[in-house]
Amino acid sequence: LLVLPIVAAVVLKLLGFNSSYVIFGATMASLPTGAIVAMFSETHDIKPNYAAHNVGMSTLLTIGTIPLAVWFVSSFII
Repeated sequence: LLVLPIVAAVVLKLLGFNSSYVIFGATMASLPTGAIVAMFSETHDIKPNYAAHNVGMSTLLTIGTIPLAVWFVSSFII
C-alpha cells in the first residue's frame, strides 16, 4: 500500500508526466484491493475467508496510507 504508489510516481515522473498526473497515478496505485478478489475466491472456493479478510484489512489500512502516499509523493518526488 505504500511501495507501489511510490514506484508508480517515480515511473510517471521519469516518463515526463506533469505533477497532477504523478499524484493521480500514485493515488490510484494506493487504492485497496477490490472486492472482486473475494468474489472470485468464493466462486472458485480458494480460501474465501482469507481473501475477504485481506480485502477488509487493505481497505482499513488505506485510511492512513492514501494520505501518506500522496504527501510523500507531493513532498519528495514532485
